[in-house]
Amino acid sequence: MNFLNSFKFGNELMEILIEGTNPGAVKLLTAADADSVRDDFTPGEKLTAYVVGRVVGSGRGLWVLSDTAVLLRGHGVSTATTRIRLADITHAECEKGRYGHTLRLEAAGRKFSLYGTSPTLAISFFRILAKHVPALGLEIPGTLSPEQALRAVHCFKDASLRTQPAAHDTALAGDALLQLVKESSELGMILPGEQADIHAHVSAAPRAVAA
Repeated sequence: MNFLNSFKFGNELMEILIEGTNPGAVKLLTAADADSVRDDFTPGEKLTAYVVGRVVGSGRGLWVLSDTAVLLRGHGVSTATTRIRLADITHAECEKGRYGHTLRLEAAGRKFSLYGTSPTLAISFFRILAKHVPALGLEIPGTLSPEQALRAVHCFKDASLRTQPAAHDTALAGDALLQLVKESSELGMILPGEQADIHAHVSAAPRAVAA
């Protein structure tokens, strides 16, 4: 940890170290993040997930998953985005650790990691990644409660809309929400048993899903 990171992010780092949680990890993608990655997408590429955490020696990090690549920001001193094609990934892990969930990625002889991530977004991100690269046989981590799954659906849909503006129905309620749940299930983010629990949760308390 360098001095500037300690000074700028001291409170957040202290909470991660003491409580094992990252207070900024489960929030919606920030406007600055959305602006920074918007131009990194190729024509027709679709955002499917993202996760925010910490990069050892570099501070805050952001991983964005599309249907063709993983875009990494915060690795090294450069502000440029590192693009890893899904076809180039040789290994990936999602592990619960002392400082929140840690994601690891290996591709083309390079290794990347992101720690202090939200369990909700890390598990969701990794499930979709595993669906995109089935040949790797990645181990699916953990389970998601209905509240966690719906939070991830909301975060990822919001990020997709703001980084790739299009005419969509953004109402996260009723049939529109369940359609997003269905799409997330098809992406591999939500497991079949969890999908049934989410449907029951939405039917019983639809207002509980508001961000």
